[in-house]
Amino acid sequence: MPTYSFPKISIIVPCYNVEQYLERCMLSLVNQTLKEIEIILVDDGSPDNCPALCNAWAQKDSRIKVIHKINGGLGYARNSGLDIAQGEYIAFVDSDDYVDTDMYELLYNATEQEKYDGVFCGLKQETAQQSYNLIRDYDTSIVFTTQQMSRLALSFLHQTELNTKTRLFMSVWHGIYKRELIEKLHLRFYSEREVLSEDLPFQIEFFKNAQSTKFIPDYLYTYCLNACSLTHNFKLSKFNAAINLRKLLYNIIPNHTDSSYFIDIEFYGRIRYLLADLISADNISFKEKQRFIKELCKKNEWNKLDISQGYQEYTWKYMKQYELLKANRATCLIWFILFDKYINKRIFKKLFKK
Repeated sequence: MPTYSFPKISIIVPCYNVEQYLERCMLSLVNQTLKEIEIILVDDGSPDNCPALCNAWAQKDSRIKVIHKINGGLGYARNSGLDIAQGEYIAFVDSDDYVDTDMYELLYNATEQEKYDGVFCGLKQETAQQSYNLIRDYDTSIVFTTQQMSRLALSFLHQTELNTKTRLFMSVWHGIYKRELIEKLHLRFYSEREVLSEDLPFQIEFFKNAQSTKFIPDYLYTYCLNACSLTHNFKLSKFNAAINLRKLLYNIIPNHTDSSYFIDIEFYGRIRYLLADLISADNISFKEKQRFIKELCKKNEWNKLDISQGYQEYTWKYMKQYELLKANRATCLIWFILFDKYINKRIFKKLFKK
């Protein structure tokens, strides 16, 4: 396979503990119909056989570069790839996922000779073998211009007049980004260990500074739910990372009348999911869960949230946890989550079967 001095797309693939999935991912990349690509494999200190597999792939295909680094997490692994990327556009792929073999040709052609700063597609979420949820932001091709960019950036947090469905899909791996703009902005990823969601700040910074972007409806990326990711272990530090994300968003979000509501309702939604994950965690005792939730309820954050509009948009059940947090009613909050997560869902399933 010949090398290209100026690849059209640099594809950055962080690798950590995914040896059973790496070949599937790589076959989908090396067989792209767009040949002028470089593939940057970032071994993030993987404890399995990934380092050797990455080296073996580099020996097979001269378009592949390998970085070996000390483990630092997904965000920092992507940054290592960005530091050496040479492509006109940048793409990101998670190594336990795979893509259609014509994905990058379709995305690159859709830039219309680099007219757009970014082009984004739909994706398939593989929930079981040969079973998929289809996700896309728009049902037809659509272009957004400079005047719409700051509003479009907000659309990653909450539905706006620019969305045809819910908020935009925030993960970075369903599109390509002009490298020139990334470097102009000195744009890099935060550590997901410090800021919950390494993708969201990147998307918002990119979009609010872009001149134009395009969405195409094709489902080209396949996101896989693998057994390793479906763990019931939980890290309590995620709550602080969520608080850090909220603070960061207040610094980078374009200023609109509804900006604070969008940030705060997004933050509250994350807290709800984290609480449900905490209750389900196998690595934390119930006593420790109680203690932690009591301390969480005492935080000042809940009185600061601007989410009163949520009562018009969401169900009473969705907003109830906010009321319990704000009222410092930890025990009631725990039992409410338990009822909703286990008892209420079982009742619903029984009724649905009938």
